Amino acid sequence: MRNAVRLPRMQTLPLHTAPPVYDAVRCVYTRICEHDHSRLANSALLTSLLQELGLHTCAPLLATLPRGFVDGASGVESASRDLRRFLVAVGRPVAANPLLVAFIEQHAALLHVSGAEAHRLLHYCLLMHLVTQALAEDPALAAAVFGAQRQARQQPQANTRLNLSLFELAKILTVERSLELFISHRSRGVPLPPNFGETGLPFNILEAVLQDATLLRHTPNACAGIPLMMARPGLMGDASLSPDARKVVRMHVPQPRAWKDLYVSWNLAFTTTYADFPYFAMALLAPCVMGALPEEFIFHRTFALHLHITAWLVARQTSGSSRGFNVMGERDWRMESLTDAWGVYNLRHAWQFHHRLHAPSATTVASRARSGRG
Repeated sequence: MRNAVRLPRMQTLPLHTAPPVYDAVRCVYTRICEHDHSRLANSALLTSLLQELGLHTCAPLLATLPRGFVDGASGVESASRDLRRFLVAVGRPVAANPLLVAFIEQHAALLHVSGAEAHRLLHYCLLMHLVTQALAEDPALAAAVFGAQRQARQQPQANTRLNLSLFELAKILTVERSLELFISHRSRGVPLPPNFGETGLPFNILEAVLQDATLLRHTPNACAGIPLMMARPGLMGDASLSPDARKVVRMHVPQPRAWKDLYVSWNLAFTTTYADFPYFAMALLAPCVMGALPEEFIFHRTFALHLHITAWLVARQTSGSSRGFNVMGERDWRMESLTDAWGVYNLRHAWQFHHRLHAPSATTVASRARSGRG
């Protein structure tokens, strides 16, 4: 029997070290308790969300997920279904990201969510976490789940009424291509090519940069993605598979912690242009993604993003809504003031990151001074 899905313990900080995040967690939890006094994960809601992913009958996944969370799950029982404990697990890696802490402090609009919506969002984040972590830990399971999702996507009814944009089509293709490569190397245990990710990751970021640029109002956030593209994998070492049974794909970028912090803030701002943006955010804020080590972050992020894309496409197909409408949440979450402010904020920090990245090291400065060139 596989190990129970665990909450991550890496890349986090205690909530009290970041008062804005602590206050946000308390506020969200209060609203959730007002909506549902049980304060425990709702297995019926989680099962419904898993069904939207088309994975409610995926036997290998059900054998891995902990008992009590979704119908049919038979994995090792988790120690707790306490929503407060999970919400704290979501908040800790957020507290470790100084860009998010400062932005949350300045923009309380992020917290304006009803108890019912907060309850559903937290369950969506919990499901993203449970499934993503299971896929990241088991190469065979990742291959089986990806195959099941792809088969469901190829059904005739799955491709009707979606009216996908060029960006959305391109993103689906590039994310699925990344997963194909992950699965191929993990299942065979074949070492990654030295240049793995050097082109693919910058191209994935470029897709979002171009999408932001076409929206005109979001040009600052588009520009904020450029330093992320330039700090590509390979500059600080070749990609590799972890030596343990997980065979996690590790990619190394310059200033990895700062790169990850900027990427998260930049990507969250990008999602604010979608009517269902809090649900996009949950796939990024899942603890196993946000709490992943910097070199394993993109690996976890890719799995969670593909899960979210699948759920979002199913919701669009089921609702029959045309592009641009909310299909997952209770309302249209787009706020131009939030999008504008976050883009400008990210651009300022992106160029600070760029200048730090290209600043001469202390050794270089000393060498120039000795040679009379400083």
